[in-house]
Amino acid sequence: MTQDKRIDKLVQELTNFENKKFVYYRWSGTQFTPTHFRLSIGITELQQSQLRAMALPSDYIDLLMLTNGIKLFEDINSKSIFAGSLLSFDEVLTNNGFFEKHRDFVKEGNIPVFQIQDIGLVLINTNKSKDDTIVFVLPDDSEKEMSMYSFLNEFLLYAGNIPSVSWMD
Repeated sequence: MTQDKRIDKLVQELTNFENKKFVYYRWSGTQFTPTHFRLSIGITELQQSQLRAMALPSDYIDLLMLTNGIKLFEDINSKSIFAGSLLSFDEVLTNNGFFEKHRDFVKEGNIPVFQIQDIGLVLINTNKSKDDTIVFVLPDDSEKEMSMYSFLNEFLLYAGNIPSVSWMD
């Protein structure tokens, strides 16, 4: 169970959607594409402590305890096509390791946690975030302050888009 019970409910709903093999038809710009959601089993306590050592907010870590990565609006015919992806524990470590080596273009304390396909990574600014209010750094370098639940909920409500960022204008 997470501190924000809405995250528990959201993950449960996505799991139900996945288990029942429901299909969501998403407009891809030229046609409706059949998509679904794919969730992974949550992280271990050891992995959880590693993320806490990176100063990631509890809201985010709680989500990974429920599911170690989510593919959102994944094309049923191709696992390489999806609208967004909550990065898994291993993906976070891999991307963060790369960022550590290239701090000349990524600010200290910014850790990748989400991928918007064909647009880029969404980072968490660990210097500005609190446990339940996260400062997300979007691919256009704008910042958005909200809970993990609100971020995912907005992404789902707008079918794979974040409506208030400049690249969508």
